[in-house]
Amino acid sequence: MREIKFRKWTANGNGGWMEYSDNSQVWLINRGEYEGLMQFTGLKDKNGKEVYEGDIFREVYDDESGAKLVFWSIVKWDKERACFFAGEKNQESDEIGGLQEIVKEFAVIGNIYENGNLLQG
Repeated sequence: MREIKFRKWTANGNGGWMEYSDNSQVWLINRGEYEGLMQFTGLKDKNGKEVYEGDIFREVYDDESGAKLVFWSIVKWDKERACFFAGEKNQESDEIGGLQEIVKEFAVIGNIYENGNLLQG
């Protein structure tokens, strides 16, 4: 069974993280404080870092000609399929990327709150 944990970005001052697990998550959700709330996926990236909803991966692949292809993926929740997936910035959930495969090969490089600039362009 995976551990149920959340982290929340707080925009107070310079910003910071608050982590919730066990009964503390019930308090947070009951107050309706969803903005900045990210759930732990139960997975760790290739470096052993916990992967949360809203985390960003930089995926690099070689195409057939040997050129590098770079994709920026965001960990998202698909309500209809009840699962986490890795998708591009505007990608819909019906184009699911295999999060369990991505975490084996790539590392989390940031998240949408602290590093949203990575997704611009």
